[in-house]
Amino acid sequence: MKKLYLLLPVLFVQTFFAQSITLIKEERLMKRVEFLASPELQGRLAGSEYYNAAASYGAEEFEIAGLKPFGDENYFQYLNIEYNQILPGEEFSVIRADGSEKKCEIGKDYIYRGFSGSGNTTASVVFCGYGISDSLYDDYKSVDVKGKVAMVFKYQPKWNIEKHAWQNGNPREKARVAFQHGAVGILFVSFPNDEKPQLPIGS
Repeated sequence: MKKLYLLLPVLFVQTFFAQSITLIKEERLMKRVEFLASPELQGRLAGSEYYNAAASYGAEEFEIAGLKPFGDENYFQYLNIEYNQILPGEEFSVIRADGSEKKCEIGKDYIYRGFSGSGNTTASVVFCGYGISDSLYDDYKSVDVKGKVAMVFKYQPKWNIEKHAWQNGNPREKARVAFQHGAVGILFVSFPNDEKPQLPIGS
């Protein structure tokens, strides 16, 4: 009797999953992915009308699947989130030492981080290594960045000092350190001789 009792649930579970798996078809999955990744939704920037369209699509799919709503309003849960909206007319230029100007192209030469502010700034750029400032190593020790833009490597050092753990290498933390030292902006760059530099990405 015990063997029969244990076997029946196994047979039931196997049968249940076999029936469920048949409902998942490649074309149905691709249809959803193609819509969510389509140019029509323009990347689904959080808070934008395109993001809301994607969320509404998801809610409709949940309802079709028979899922029970559980949120602030039906299938939706509301929260505050920061994001950048890049408006027409923005520009970023580099003035070289000889006075010549290079106008950079967004998406190709640079991108904004998700925590970027807004406004107009013209300032000198100062290289500040890895953007680290702690008790054993300080890139800002002999550098004056007040009223200037700090340029730092987006990575952490690959070497250590006396097994010293580096501070948080998150871009937000590096920006916080730069602003503590008086910088009005920060640029994150790859290593100059990097064979495969990271493409400009924002977050």
